[in-house]
Amino acid sequence: MKKNLFVLTVILFSGLLIGCSSKTYNIDLPDKSDIESITVLNDGILKDISENEFETIFDILKNKETKEDSIQDGPVGVSNYITLTLHTESKKYTVYVYEKGSKYYIEQPYNGIYKISSDEYDILKQV
Repeated sequence: MKKNLFVLTVILFSGLLIGCSSKTYNIDLPDKSDIESITVLNDGILKDISENEFETIFDILKNKETKEDSIQDGPVGVSNYITLTLHTESKKYTVYVYEKGSKYYIEQPYNGIYKISSDEYDILKQV
C-alpha cells in the first residue's frame, strides 16, 4: 500500500513539473516602426546596420517560439556569439546569435532560447 502511494505521489509530482515547464516563450521585440537603429557586435567589431537591413533582421527574429527558457545574462558554454541590439527611443532589445553543437540559436536573456536554421544564422552572421 505504501509503495502504491509513493508511486502515485511521484507520478503526480512529475506531472506537475512537466505542466509547469510547458510555457511557451516568444522573443520580446518592439514594433518594427519603433526601431531607431540596430547594432551588431561580432568578433569585437561594432557595426551599425543600415535601415535597408532592418527588415531582414526583424523578419528572422519575429514569430520565434520556444519552450526553452533563458535564465542567464547571455549564452552559457559558448565562446563566440553575435550580439544584436535593437534600439528604440526608450528601450534596448538584445539577443545573442550563436552555434552550439552544430545547431543554431537566438537567445534573449531571461526570456528564451530559440532554434534557427543554418541559413538564418548565415544571414545574421553576414550583417
